[in-house]
Amino acid sequence: LIRWQRQMCIRDRCNVVAIDDKTVMSFKENVNVNRKLEALGFEVLKPDIGIFTRGGGGPRCSCFPLERDEV
Repeated sequence: LIRWQRQMCIRDRCNVVAIDDKTVMSFKENVNVNRKLEALGFEVLKPDIGIFTRGGGGPRCSCFPLERDEV
């Protein structure tokens, strides 16, 4: 849908999650990607997830299931 080179993915923080056919969750610092998605007609949800992005995670990472061993 939107082409980026590898270096640009890291710089522009290309980390989004599809909610449905026209809605994605991104984050507010993802300015370039958000603009392009909105120009394509997507609704872009931009919650403040700065606490996660500082650790290298993003919207997609925050959706992974958690599994824990029994204690």
